[in-house]
Amino acid sequence: MEGAFIMFVIVFAVGSMVSELIKNVDTDSTVTE
Repeated sequence: MEGAFIMFVIVFAVGSMVSELIKNVDTDSTVTE
């Protein structure tokens, strides 16, 4: 049970990091274009 909870927390943290990276990529792509 604990392992699944830790896994969920890691997935949530990675997901938020990816969303932040996508936002940065969007702003960078608009500047390059």
